[in-house]
Amino acid sequence: MKFFKILMIAILGLIVLFFAVGLLLPKTGTFERTYTINGPAGVLENEIIELYSQHLWPVWNFEDTSVVFTALDDGYKWEGDKTGTGECRYSLGIDMSVHDYISINGREMAETTWQMRGSEPVELTVTFKVFAGANIGARWTNLFLKRLIGEETDKVVMSMKEKIEL
Repeated sequence: MKFFKILMIAILGLIVLFFAVGLLLPKTGTFERTYTINGPAGVLENEIIELYSQHLWPVWNFEDTSVVFTALDDGYKWEGDKTGTGECRYSLGIDMSVHDYISINGREMAETTWQMRGSEPVELTVTFKVFAGANIGARWTNLFLKRLIGEETDKVVMSMKEKIEL
């Protein structure tokens, strides 16, 4: 009986610690990487826009097999049993950049900026921001953003780079 009492106090202590530390974590997480691509900036911009027709960050494809994607003129939206509803919309900047905005269940959750500098070769900087707000779990996730999205971002950019540098 004493063992279970100590165990319960320890579990409650860990839960309180999780929430207390979570309140102190930043509300926004940022991941940024820079790549050099030996090709024209216009071709790279077209490749980035093409990613949106392929559902740029299709992470939820693996989590929710019921997800249904619908194309939009400037991105896509989805609906699934586990993932809920959301959309990803992009816009073109006048400074050779592409910006996207992701909302899930009506809440702004993340944005990506693809900033291109130079004409050939192009220096591409990808910046991904996640807005956790009051969501303690998302604040903890922001601590591991580099690990969670870094490899996937590298794959996406390397795939574009291979196409462009042929």
